[in-house]
Amino acid sequence: MISSAGCGWRGRWARGAVCALALPWVLVGCGGSGSGGDLAVDFAYPEGYAYLFRPASLALQAVGLQGNTPNCTVVEGALPAGLSLQPRGCLIAGTPTQVQVAFVTVRLTVAGFSGQVDKSVRLEVVGPALNYPFMPVTVVGSALSYLPSSSAPGTWTPQDGETVVYSLSTGALPEGLALNAQTGEISGLLVRAGAGAFGVSAQVSGPLGTATSSSQALTVPVGAGGLQFFYGPNDTQVVAEVGSALALSPLFNFGATLEGSRYTRTHFRLATGAPALPAGLTLDPVTGVLSGTVPNTPGELALGPFAADLSAEGRTATFTSSTLRLFVPTPTP
Repeated sequence: MISSAGCGWRGRWARGAVCALALPWVLVGCGGSGSGGDLAVDFAYPEGYAYLFRPASLALQAVGLQGNTPNCTVVEGALPAGLSLQPRGCLIAGTPTQVQVAFVTVRLTVAGFSGQVDKSVRLEVVGPALNYPFMPVTVVGSALSYLPSSSAPGTWTPQDGETVVYSLSTGALPEGLALNAQTGEISGLLVRAGAGAFGVSAQVSGPLGTATSSSQALTVPVGAGGLQFFYGPNDTQVVAEVGSALALSPLFNFGATLEGSRYTRTHFRLATGAPALPAGLTLDPVTGVLSGTVPNTPGELALGPFAADLSAEGRTATFTSSTLRLFVPTPTP
């Protein structure tokens, strides 16, 4: 965005030496305030946006020049790469080559008059969208899809010969979510919270060069509740006698906000790193039912954790159950 601070301030210009500052930002000539030889000047640059690799032209808007041509220089800061300030006439023009926000101070003078007016100017060069409208709070198990958006009034889109590649610049996405390198979409089934902040970058390549921009730190807010996967009533210990038949179905608690009927569950298996099941117990890969004969191993057995693929709204992710605690009492003589 291009804007100027303090657009209501006025600078007075007078032929001859400057006597004193009567008020902040007001220069009064020795001939006295309001004399015919004075110029009461105010200026600004229009609010707007410049776009990466697109020609830009930002004309000075000034009042009080009375037909005189202004001269401008940048006295603090630097214009975005590819833009320059024409000293005579004060036009800012060029083709931006980097996405950035720049703050500069522009000084305006008029030949034949003493004094100056300094204005702070903000210039923003817009590239591929990198804002993500994440929901205020989501829960584990949610099917998510977010396309990057822009706060600029016009959206930057690649032209012929230009390509955009999105990638993670910092951190990692929450488990279950993925970044589409071509569109920048972040989507998937949220498996767990606690991934922390991450950043997304967009690299533009084309005839005018290569430019990379990055988002601010992003987080996916995750609240309590959501999908839980376990065996045993309410994820509690299961008690079974030695030699008895065991048949436990996988249980899914979808909480108050998720609709369990929208999810399909497939490919049940032991989670990576889980120990093998005791002899006599098997896991059905289609139904997820754990069945067989309780082994002659008195005490508490830790079975699993188990894994299953869940799908909803075209998104699929692997969810892991808690460990099943199977207590086998010592047989009585």
